[in-house]
Amino acid sequence: MAGLDKIIGQIEEESKAAAARTIEAARAEAEKILETARKEAEAECADIERRSAQAVANILERGKSAAELKKRGSLLAEKQKLIGDTIARAKEELKNMELRPISI
Repeated sequence: MAGLDKIIGQIEEESKAAAARTIEAARAEAEKILETARKEAEAECADIERRSAQAVANILERGKSAAELKKRGSLLAEKQKLIGDTIARAKEELKNMELRPISI
């Protein structure tokens, strides 16, 4: 029976060694998969950061343009008001002018 125990022991050792090799190969493959996923995640994060920065720049530029447009609109409205007031005063002055005959 000692021979049988020896064979069984050898089979167990070979099985354990095969299992250890399989586990090590699986760990190595898992590490490769994780490293690939890390690299892809870093690339995606960098892309998201770049797109976000561009979106922020676009929003700021649109805000700046809108503020400039509003400023120009306000200036135009004020100029139109001043012109209207000036014309109204000129009309009033013309109405109130004393008419004199012109001598030639």
